[in-house]
Amino acid sequence: MASNPYLPPVLSTHPEVAFGTKLPVTFNGSMSEFEGEQVNSLVRGQRQPLKQQNMLTSNQLASFGLLALVIAVFGFESVVYGELDELPSLLLSAVALAAGLGAVYYHHTIRSRLRFDLKHRGEGVFANIAGRVSESGIEYLVEDYTVRYEWQDFVGCRVSRDAAILYLEYPRQLNFVAASLFQTPEQWESAKATIERNLPALGRLARFSARSPSPVVKHITAGVKALDKNDWNTALQEFDRVLKLRPDEAQALKGRAVAISALGDAEATLVAVNEAMQRGVYDTTTRQIRATALTALERYDEALEDLDWLLQRDSQNADWLSGRSLACCKLERYVEAVRDASAALEIRADDPIAFNNRGYARLKLGEIDSAITDLQAAIRLAPDLQRPRELLAEARVLVDQA
Repeated sequence: MASNPYLPPVLSTHPEVAFGTKLPVTFNGSMSEFEGEQVNSLVRGQRQPLKQQNMLTSNQLASFGLLALVIAVFGFESVVYGELDELPSLLLSAVALAAGLGAVYYHHTIRSRLRFDLKHRGEGVFANIAGRVSESGIEYLVEDYTVRYEWQDFVGCRVSRDAAILYLEYPRQLNFVAASLFQTPEQWESAKATIERNLPALGRLARFSARSPSPVVKHITAGVKALDKNDWNTALQEFDRVLKLRPDEAQALKGRAVAISALGDAEATLVAVNEAMQRGVYDTTTRQIRATALTALERYDEALEDLDWLLQRDSQNADWLSGRSLACCKLERYVEAVRDASAALEIRADDPIAFNNRGYARLKLGEIDSAITDLQAAIRLAPDLQRPRELLAEARVLVDQA
């Protein structure tokens, strides 16, 4: 796996570190809860994000609720037993209950709702984020490769004290950064100033004040939408347009490889995915596409290298285990083929390909009865598959000869 290029260096103890911050600056870490609330406020177009000192902590909420309950109970008991005048006691109890309910409402609707809205709506997460801000744009580490945006790709930004949102297309496509991701406050201020200098600020009527998305973002968006609709030719055209404008655009290189793979041209897929990987798009998607193309071209030893790489990252992926089982069968590594097919079936017990691969490998190992059982299972699960039927007929001939 590629190393993370955005891990910050160890801070020097010299006082000069705090001054004269220069771009580019890296960011790496997780957003705080309060910064997530600021991001959510910015998404909603609020000019004045929530202030940190106005937020209740869980301990404060519990203490305040308990105090309100005690006062309310005391007030109602006073009325019941006639220890105090009825009207003041009722007023005191009502005020206490209202205050307690108000605290609960405040905590639930303001704090908890804002904390999780971003996750529920798919507009952001609080998990680990890494990247770099420079004079030319911003980069993010996505899996094992870098996605880069130039400032001209964004239509605008919204910035608060501790967070910033950068819109690729208003209102849905956004990226965000926050102060706690940066190593020093000075780095955050430098990054924030760079964002504000290069992007127009969007107010509540951002739809009317934003500039249009760049051609690169327009075509990437159109290509991704075409992929979602399985319109592979349109996706390919859109990604080709992106690559004419920006030949090393990671998302376009990856999307182009996906589209060509879906069209079924193994040779062209291999060319496209190798180009993407040579330009740094080196992740599970590209490795899986290449393994599939190499298998289709019967280059099983090379496919096995990619499948080994993939399974080092996710040993519980049934598709990859079944694919490696097939490659091992073709390379006459039958014991390993049985092992991988069995592992795939432990994860997904109704996989006809895994049953077929294991049946073939067991047939070659001379385990005829077990092979017949596997091949019958493959036929039962996928009656249209012809290969298990051919292997089953071969196995029965061997039984008759024995």
